[in-house]
Amino acid sequence: MDYNFGHKETYLFSEQKLGNDYVIDYMLIGKESGGYSLILVEFETPNTEYLISTANMESESVRRGLTQLQDWKRWIDSNREYFIRNIGLREFGMISLHIEHFII
Repeated sequence: MDYNFGHKETYLFSEQKLGNDYVIDYMLIGKESGGYSLILVEFETPNTEYLISTANMESESVRRGLTQLQDWKRWIDSNREYFIRNIGLREFGMISLHIEHFII
């Protein structure tokens, strides 16, 4: 996906914790005309095939990354208010967020 935050606010944070269980590799927050978007990024092993052709399934690195994204989503859905307050988003008025998750 392509995100263009234009000339508005954009913030980048590395190694953002989600409670005591998870760490997001990078978190990008940007303001668009519709409000703020939050992009969570998980880095995995570079130069890894997406699929294991002999098994017709995702590679271990891809499965690990997808599981991490699902864990983040589940955690944020269950702890949204804590998450917004804990990372200081309330101070910026970023209460309503659109959240995306990516593996790179």
